[in-house]
Amino acid sequence: MPSNYWSSTTNAGNPNNAWHVNFNNGNDNNDNKSSAYYVRAVRGGKCSLLSFSSLYAAYLDCRKRKRGTLNALRFEYRLLVNLFQLAQEIQQGTYQPSRSVCFVTTKPKTREIFAADFRDRIVHHLVVRELEKIYEPKFIYDSYASRPDKGTHAAVRRLQKFMLQATRNRKISAWYLQLDIRSFFMSIDKNILFSLLVRRRVVGNLKAGLKASAVQIAETFPFHGKEVTRINVHSEAAMKLRQTLASYLGHLKHADTHHLLQALWARFPWLNLLFLRVGYHLYARFHYPGEFRTFRSQVCFLQFRLAGVPALFRVGKYYELYGRDAQEISKVCGLQLLPEKRGIQYCTGFPRQNLEWFLVRLFAAGREVAVVEQGDRGQYVHNRYVKELWAPRPLPALAQKPLSVH
Repeated sequence: MPSNYWSSTTNAGNPNNAWHVNFNNGNDNNDNKSSAYYVRAVRGGKCSLLSFSSLYAAYLDCRKRKRGTLNALRFEYRLLVNLFQLAQEIQQGTYQPSRSVCFVTTKPKTREIFAADFRDRIVHHLVVRELEKIYEPKFIYDSYASRPDKGTHAAVRRLQKFMLQATRNRKISAWYLQLDIRSFFMSIDKNILFSLLVRRRVVGNLKAGLKASAVQIAETFPFHGKEVTRINVHSEAAMKLRQTLASYLGHLKHADTHHLLQALWARFPWLNLLFLRVGYHLYARFHYPGEFRTFRSQVCFLQFRLAGVPALFRVGKYYELYGRDAQEISKVCGLQLLPEKRGIQYCTGFPRQNLEWFLVRLFAAGREVAVVEQGDRGQYVHNRYVKELWAPRPLPALAQKPLSVH
C-alpha cells in the first residue's frame, strides 16, 4: 500500500509546500507540491442538515453572547458527549424538547418570556439556518429583527431616511404611527403556520412527484396520424402513486389544507381519472371492495365510474360495449347493434384482433375510450379491471380538458 497521501492544506509558512500524511505510521509532514505523492478520493458537497458538523455549527451560533450563562456552561462542561447524544436523538427521530423557563419582564412593558433550554436552542439554530435559506428572500425589506445584515442600527438609518423624505428635509411636519400586535407569538395559529411550511416543502415535493408520475403513467405518441394519450391505469407506477398520495394526505390532514388540496387537484386534473378523494382519504376509482355476483352488476359499476367514457369489456376473444355506449359507438364505428346480450339491453362488439381498427375510427370521431381487461375467474364471474384510458389528444391538452369521468 502506498504510504504518503496529500492533504488539501498548504503550508502556511511556505506556500510552495503542502502537508501530507503517511498512512503506514500516521506521521504528517510537508513537502514541495511537485512531489509524486498520492491523493485519496472523498465525497464532496455540503454536509447534511442532521450531521454532527451542522449541529456543531449551530452550537457555535447558539453560544454567541451566551457562553457565560449557567446553562451554556453546564452544556459545555461535557460538550462532546452532549453534542453526540443530541445528534443521535435527532438522527433517530427521538429528540424531544425540554421544559422552558417562564418569567415576567417589565421592560419595555409587562410580558411573559419563555426561555428554552440551551440544548433546545441549539436545535432552534440548526433549523433556523435552513429556514433562512427559504424565507429570507421572501421577507419584506423593512423588517430588521433577528435578520442577517439588519438590526437596530440599520433600522435607525432607514427610519432617518424615511423621516427626511416625509418632512421634505425637515421643511414640513409629518406624523408617525406606532403599533404593536397584542400577544403576537402567543396568538399565532399553529395550523396556519404548519400549512405554510407544508405548502413550501411537502407540497413542493409532492408536485415534483406528480410531474414525474405523469411521465410514467401517461404516454403520448402518434397513432395513425393523430397525437393520442394512453394512461396506464393498472400499472405499477399508478399503484405506487396511490400509496405516495395516501401517505402525503395522512400528513396534510394535521393542517388546514383543504383549499391547498383543491388547488393541487385542479393543477393535476388527471388525478381524478385514477382516484376518488373524500376529504383526506384516497380510493382507487375503479376498485370494487367486494366481489361481483353478476356480470351485469360489474358492467354497471364500471360504467358508472367511467360516466361519459365508452368502456370496452373484454369477454373471452371479444371486446364488447353495453347500454348507451353500445348505441353511440355502433353508429360511430358501423358495428352491428344487438337489442340484448348477457342480460343487458343493447350490445355491440368486435374480435380482439380488431382493436387497432376500432381505435382509429373512434379517435377520428374525437372520442376517448377505456379498455377493461378480463382477469382470473372469481367465485361468481371473471374479475375485470380498467387497464388503460385512451384519449385522442396529447397530455397537456388532456390536463386542460380531462376525460369526462366524474
